[in-house]
Amino acid sequence: VTGTMLAQFLPLLITPILTRIYSPEYFGLFGNFIAITAIIGSIISLRLEMAILLPKSGKIARFLASQIVKLIISNSIILLILGIILLPIIKENIPQFELSWLILIPLMSMLTALYQVLTYTLNREKEYFILARNRVVQSFFICSAQLGFFYILGSSGLILGQIFGSLVSVI
Repeated sequence: VTGTMLAQFLPLLITPILTRIYSPEYFGLFGNFIAITAIIGSIISLRLEMAILLPKSGKIARFLASQIVKLIISNSIILLILGIILLPIIKENIPQFELSWLILIPLMSMLTALYQVLTYTLNREKEYFILARNRVVQSFFICSAQLGFFYILGSSGLILGQIFGSLVSVI
């Protein structure tokens, strides 16, 4: 409970600063990006990570988790290739679409799905302290990166900060 509370408190503290440096348009794009990647993250894993809790044997659960990770990575690569193939159609229908989004959507979707696999695995192993600490670390790195990346990368800082924090938490 403490880890989740602290992980939610950090963004609450930094939100007034982020709203001063990023425009509402960037928050809208960021919200769309997070919504899209959350949905795709569930699709590329086929929600099989929930099955990690079922086996009685830890060996079978670890094997299942490793197979789900392979599925997530392969589906993310397929998604990236599909996005590149469909790029002309996407650019025609969404003029403000940037090529960087095409690379970042599969990456963030993959990180979202991998984080879920790790969450279910830690829950199975009853490693609640590690899970809580990971949530705090993820929140800290997302907030720090979103703030710091603004000064380095400008408007892309919200999305890249989210990806950086998710990457750190998965690692």
